[in-house]
Amino acid sequence: MIIETKKVVKSFIDENFKDHSIEFEVTIPEDISKGNLTCNAALILANRVKLQPHEVAEQLVKPLEKQDFINKVEVAGPGFINIFLTDDAFLNVVKEIREDITQLITQVEKPEKILIEFVSSNPTGPLHVGHGRGGVYGDTIARLLRLKGHKIHTEYYVNDAGRQMDILTASVWFRIAGIDDNEFPASGYKGTYIKNIATRWGDNNVDSSIVDEIQKLISFKDLPEDDEERIDFLIEQLKLITESSWGAVKNLALESMLDSIQDDLSSFGINFDLWFSESTLLEPSLTTKSKFQLMKDSLKEDDFEIDASGNVWFLSTNYGDDKDRVLIRDDGRPTYFGTDVAYHLDKLQRGFDTLINIWGSDHHGYIKRIAASIQSLGYDSSQFKVQLVQFANLIKDGSKIKMSTRSGNFYSLSKLIDEVGKDAARFFYLFKQADQHMDFDVDMAVSNSKENPFYYIQYGHARICSLQAKANLANTEVGSLNLEHLPNSCLSIVHELSKFPMIFDQACHKLTPHLLIFYLRDLTALFHRFYNEHNILDAPNEEKIAILQVLDAVKKTISFTFSTLGIKALESM
Repeated sequence: MIIETKKVVKSFIDENFKDHSIEFEVTIPEDISKGNLTCNAALILANRVKLQPHEVAEQLVKPLEKQDFINKVEVAGPGFINIFLTDDAFLNVVKEIREDITQLITQVEKPEKILIEFVSSNPTGPLHVGHGRGGVYGDTIARLLRLKGHKIHTEYYVNDAGRQMDILTASVWFRIAGIDDNEFPASGYKGTYIKNIATRWGDNNVDSSIVDEIQKLISFKDLPEDDEERIDFLIEQLKLITESSWGAVKNLALESMLDSIQDDLSSFGINFDLWFSESTLLEPSLTTKSKFQLMKDSLKEDDFEIDASGNVWFLSTNYGDDKDRVLIRDDGRPTYFGTDVAYHLDKLQRGFDTLINIWGSDHHGYIKRIAASIQSLGYDSSQFKVQLVQFANLIKDGSKIKMSTRSGNFYSLSKLIDEVGKDAARFFYLFKQADQHMDFDVDMAVSNSKENPFYYIQYGHARICSLQAKANLANTEVGSLNLEHLPNSCLSIVHELSKFPMIFDQACHKLTPHLLIFYLRDLTALFHRFYNEHNILDAPNEEKIAILQVLDAVKKTISFTFSTLGIKALESM
């Protein structure tokens, strides 16, 4: 009824206040005693037309009172318009949810072609619990926007062409050569997964002379003291020692990591439309330059310069960035920023209206430089949107677990899924706003108590399923529902159900799926309270049938919303 009410008010304003078009809201008040709907149009319009809000409100009341779905209208407070629906209009949400809840989701007028890129973790180790939050968030907003009618494409950007891949490959070679932890370079990757890749390579593929040379290299006394300089020196020497085998081991390591990442994400309900390889940006064809070179050629000439050392700089300060950025190093290798610019040009050239990137909060400073490059390439930077996600801290036995991919000391995403389950993990990752700090309490996630919101909501759904089975009314036809057959305390549940379309729209518009979690928590709390206060199955038959229709709508709302979030609602517990 929100849309219908808004149309009535807007039509009246357009006809009687032609020069004062305004943006206003029709919402559902928390307290049902203040009406089923409330409108703030009079407050906003009064300021524009220089009248008292009450005067404007009294005018807006007149067309609303003529609507057959409205019972009465009141002006309250400083000029709010409180609207009370007829019984049939109020209860209609129960019928609509039971028939098909998707009819309550308003489709966008102009669907967009949207690319959502998320996770995009370097393929240098298994995903850990910190990556899970961005993964679930990206996957969920993709689900939400699809339901609104947008054309959604999801993508994982594989950083397979930079220094980190060289460090990964070197780390595997060290394990192939039997380098133990005492001698292992501090900047190498030390996880068990490195040993597993080395084992996959196998002894038969290793020349003993190469092993000897690697062992001599590690024990070389004049290695650089700085950890990062040392690993770069070792990589340079390893490439010479291993010759053609370097590329083969690198490919094996990349393949192993991508298999691990894809398996973990798939078991978490996350699948991408495309895994985009960074290396493809740097590969020229027989007839054209590489995508990276074509990107450089597309930048405005006034937006880059070459310094005395040979570095190519992108002058992002031309677009408000705090400093200029190196695009190409003096040895001809592109920077991470350089390939990122080429990647975003490729996205835009594929015809997407909007690019949504899900980045960790530590990438906040990266936003302005990418936006600047998009402008320099001749596109509108407003097409580029970034949603920042805080990594999650893992709490177990009351203590925070420290993690480091380099040292191999981390809590993998697959372990978390095994321990708490896919659905509970997805729920808790979505439980807080994505850009806010989060502590993921493993013990809470697996507890069977009302303090665990996931358990509390699941238990509500299972309880309703049990009621329906006992009453043998699970398939009660969607028919007329009479208000006089419902206890007054059940009306607050209907009122909460009526909020679903509004909450869903807010979650989609603001890309805030946690609002749906909060909504389910509130809806379920109302149900549990009602259940504890009423012996539903012993109620008079007409009342029992009416109550079970409302509860069926609650069940379907929980089930549909959970499904949208990638979670399965349980029918028994």
